[in-house]
Amino acid sequence: MKGLLHIGMPKSMSTSIQDLFFRDKNNLMLGMGPSKRLSKAVLYAVETELLQTPTHHYNEELVQNVFDIARENMVKNKQQALILSEERIPATYALGGVSYEERMVRLKKVMPEDTTVLMVVRNPVKYLRSYYRYRMAYRGLPIDYADFVKYELLKGGRSFLGTTDYCGIANVASKHFSDVKIICFEELVENQMALHEALAASGIYITESLGKENAGLSEAASYHMLNLLREQGNAINGNSFISYEPCDIYTMEDNSPMFESLFLREQMRLSAMNTLRNASVRLAQAQPDVQLDYTLDAQTEDMFMTFVKSVNQRLAATYGLDLQKYGYDL
Repeated sequence: MKGLLHIGMPKSMSTSIQDLFFRDKNNLMLGMGPSKRLSKAVLYAVETELLQTPTHHYNEELVQNVFDIARENMVKNKQQALILSEERIPATYALGGVSYEERMVRLKKVMPEDTTVLMVVRNPVKYLRSYYRYRMAYRGLPIDYADFVKYELLKGGRSFLGTTDYCGIANVASKHFSDVKIICFEELVENQMALHEALAASGIYITESLGKENAGLSEAASYHMLNLLREQGNAINGNSFISYEPCDIYTMEDNSPMFESLFLREQMRLSAMNTLRNASVRLAQAQPDVQLDYTLDAQTEDMFMTFVKSVNQRLAATYGLDLQKYGYDL
């Protein structure tokens, strides 16, 4: 029995890849994916218990039972591989008190012995810009890119920037799994079959096609979105100390009326954000020749690019990737 562990890097086609795995009938997919398609018990075991619950509360037996049932279903349905794809796996900060190393130890215990680890990496400069636009469009972040980069540098390994330490993330995975495959996001953009070819080399065959990744707002729309957010201020952004993930929204829905006040408030915020996004798209149609300012001051640029080059150099040297081909700074 084979296993496939997809360490879903944010803004690197993870949603499209998860959707591909869900649609493929040759394999059994666990994990949240792009929509709520699994039972609440399975979602809890995988997303909360396995990846977030601190060691002293961890119910290893519950998680093992879920994976045992998954194996039985695989045999029954003559499926070839057990796939777990999650964007929470690579978080280098302690997620719910559980370190990345500890998450990999737990995954090693429940995944099949013959498991391939898949990572899709992206040019860190483009990666961070994409995440900045996402935070602006969906979280209401009303600050300049320059200040956003400074914040990420200030937080270091505790920030989103910490997930760009691809080599460090891959090295920890290599300690527990012998077959680690790394594909460049830019290669998948050029050739979607690169994913299928890489997995076929490990004996995992995918029959479905990879869908097109949602690119989010255009540069022009992002420019207008930032201006609209600055005009709206806290009326849209709300309490910046409270933020919700998709799984939180599902929990609110499933436990009404306990979380009704929080749910309604978040629904209002999401509706307002959607209105702003639609308005920014219309403004971009009328004024398309504008874009965000990605300029950094000399000191910030030097610190940021020193980090980026270090990450890229380690990745290229350790895993033999031709990063220069795709414009990575070395």
